[in-house]
Amino acid sequence: MMRHGAALSAILLFLVLTRVQPIRAQARVQYPDRSYSTLAQGGTQWIGSPRGLYRYRFEENVWSAYGPQNGLHSTRITALALRSDVLWIGQEGAVTRFDLRSNTMLHFDSSSGLPIGDIRSLAFEGEYTWAGGRGGAARYDELIEEWQFIGAKQGLQGSVVHAILEGSERMFLATDAGVEEYDPRYERWRYYPVPQDVRVLDAFATDRWLWLLHDGGLLRFDLSARNYAPIPFPDFRGSNISVVLIEGDNFWLRTPHDLWRYDAAADALRPFLEWERLPDRDLRDVAVSSSGAVFWFSTAGGITRHVPSDGSTTYFTEAGGMPTTDFEAMFLLGDGVAGFAGEALHHLRTSENRWYTTPLLQAGSGDGPRVSLDPSDGSFVDFGADWRLDLSGSRSAWLFED
Repeated sequence: MMRHGAALSAILLFLVLTRVQPIRAQARVQYPDRSYSTLAQGGTQWIGSPRGLYRYRFEENVWSAYGPQNGLHSTRITALALRSDVLWIGQEGAVTRFDLRSNTMLHFDSSSGLPIGDIRSLAFEGEYTWAGGRGGAARYDELIEEWQFIGAKQGLQGSVVHAILEGSERMFLATDAGVEEYDPRYERWRYYPVPQDVRVLDAFATDRWLWLLHDGGLLRFDLSARNYAPIPFPDFRGSNISVVLIEGDNFWLRTPHDLWRYDAAADALRPFLEWERLPDRDLRDVAVSSSGAVFWFSTAGGITRHVPSDGSTTYFTEAGGMPTTDFEAMFLLGDGVAGFAGEALHHLRTSENRWYTTPLLQAGSGDGPRVSLDPSDGSFVDFGADWRLDLSGSRSAWLFED
């Protein structure tokens, strides 16, 4: 009996240890203009940017880049969502369904039935895929392979869908008008308006709640109680939020000069106070590992790594080998960080204490084929040298080797 107990304890310990992997201890990142987005999948990190979609494989230490040159509709990636082995990619004017098993892409835009253009959020409801943005929302039916537009005539009150969250047999949409609930079984809507003095600037979803940003503070919408709970936020303006980092029901809010953490267990919003650890207060960006175990700060002086548990602080500067201090955006990458700067993507592997540099995709169509699904130009793939493949039908697909 003792041997069985010891064996069971060992198995449980093994399961706990194998679950705690750096790649899974990542925060979801949302920028107000949707210029960057991230998600992790096993040993892979995806980063959407204004200069294309990037995939990093940790074991190989290799980046792959995706843009119009090799299958995407646009270089500007605005949203990412993963279900099973299918990555849905929101772009400027399009949505792409990327099947990672077959390595194929299927594109949707205005010419192929997608009724909205500026994609700000993606979510799933059973076999359906939802996309929200300016102009309303749309729902894709995998069975009939068609998009259904959801706007004012269908019952949606708001004109901009900032975030979408699946509840218990319901879909909840945070819009510029408030929160709207959709019952797929009966195709019915319920509307929860915000107070009259509130103007919704943006919204984001955690595991259980929708959060609405406005100039007067934060509103949390409870999907179970169907009500709003204001969260006090001293000297707050919603327009000052630069980045939202989400982990479960906890999140971090970065303003130009401050960092705040919402602790769901305590239902409290608290400021980060250890600013004396930083070389300067010109805060450019922040990356935070699981539960605030490690902080990475990008400032004018470089990158600062801070571990609150032991108080240790490490500085990375150009004098010490850092390629540049002028990061436009910075993200957690395993036990290191990755940052966009100019025409390159730089990443640090702390296990090697070494920086790597990868060129970004060119802003134009580049040397590869140009893919067009624009109704005015027509649907085609232009390979150059007078070689063009015309695309017909309601959709287009792309198969390539990565």
